[in-house]
Amino acid sequence: MANGSGSLVMALSDLRGGGAERVVVNLLNHWPSNKLRPILLLAEENGPYLNDLGSGIEVLSCGFPLTAAKTPKAMLCLRNLLRSVQPAAIFSHSITTSRMLTRARALGMISAPLIPVLHNNVGKSHQARQSLTDRIIRRELDWVYSKADRIVAVSKGIADEACGFFGIPQEKVETIYNPVDLSRITAGAEGYPRDHFVEHFKQLKRPVILSVGRLSEQKNHALLLEAYARIPGSLRGSLLILGEGEMKEALDSQALASGIDEEVFMPGFLNNPWWYMKHSDLYVMSSNWEGYPMVLLEALACDVPVIATDCQHGPSEIIQGEAFGTLVPIGNATALANAIAYRLADKQAQPKAEVRAFLSTYLPGLVAQRYIEAAARVQQ
Repeated sequence: MANGSGSLVMALSDLRGGGAERVVVNLLNHWPSNKLRPILLLAEENGPYLNDLGSGIEVLSCGFPLTAAKTPKAMLCLRNLLRSVQPAAIFSHSITTSRMLTRARALGMISAPLIPVLHNNVGKSHQARQSLTDRIIRRELDWVYSKADRIVAVSKGIADEACGFFGIPQEKVETIYNPVDLSRITAGAEGYPRDHFVEHFKQLKRPVILSVGRLSEQKNHALLLEAYARIPGSLRGSLLILGEGEMKEALDSQALASGIDEEVFMPGFLNNPWWYMKHSDLYVMSSNWEGYPMVLLEALACDVPVIATDCQHGPSEIIQGEAFGTLVPIGNATALANAIAYRLADKQAQPKAEVRAFLSTYLPGLVAQRYIEAAARVQQ
């Protein structure tokens, strides 16, 4: 190895919750033994997923956010932290850390190979934002990805789009799908949640339709509410949406205006969504765009039927036609309502054996090994 080091760094802003954060925690908790020692590098050591991190994982932290105003201080901190471990490679799982690490490396403060990991739909994320600040960030990201030693995308769709959107050579990008911790999901599904909503859940009218995700434009829960309102009353039971976000007030108003407010429940972020998946009748994802939605894999692991919008990127790679669920066009409330009504009326069992065989390819230890192999390739 170029640095003669036995460590590999996973970098994030924090562990406040989200797909990328869950991915990193799953990888670190299932790291192959006798391999490169994993180290978690955080800007701030906080967030609910810290409680899920294994006790033996080494964590390095600057103790402050990596904002533009703190750029010199942040680069010095990153230099000092990384100098202490001399990693063989750094995988950066957030745009913020990728930008700051690239700046530090351009100034000779960091020497380790840098590999940004793309977790979301880069085109949708940047095309939707046109402020001066966003345009500056877009230009900087062009530079960040051009300077990267290699890039990891969490779906084939993201890999293809990144090449076109940022002009990245295809040979520089590889796809590594997100890990699914089946043992943890199973334990959560079979356990009992310790939250404020679980007793209320048991009183919900059946069937229960579940969706999990940030209440944001990307997740488009407004479409789900519109579709739910179109379902015949005889089929409707309850709609449960787990997550927090800036769209909460608007969604509450929409539910009230649609006359379904007494059937819609949004209790916020809950630590054990898998129990709710296991005990729901249908899982629905209504996103406008995604990267590679782990929540669909988690729902499949909980043996609940799934419906998803055929958005870019990820759902089609997971559902694979109709092998493991139903895909509907994005933004089409009628199609989504029809799919929900059909699935609620259809009592056909999930193909459990096929689902389990499919999910076994996502085991965290196997995915961690792919990251180790990617690190080895940049050393050659």
